[in-house]
Amino acid sequence: QTPENYLNALNNIPNALANPEFTFYDKEKGSILYYAKIDEVTCYVVKLNLCHDYCYLASLFPTSLRKLEKKKEESYLRSDIFI
Repeated sequence: QTPENYLNALNNIPNALANPEFTFYDKEKGSILYYAKIDEVTCYVVKLNLCHDYCYLASLFPTSLRKLEKKKEESYLRSDIFI
């Protein structure tokens, strides 16, 4: 990943939150992960941690399309983690 890719992901956070490819709720960590695609090759995850009365951006990291698809398949098997 390059600094330009990271800046592109940062600039696309509003779009990732509004139109994610996939959303995953991590009950154990109290966070929501928004999986997003910038293009056919570039995917990333926006992780928001949830607090009592607010949430905050905890991390932003790249992921592969394969991992995104694997997380989708995994969530279909475990309905307790699906939003």
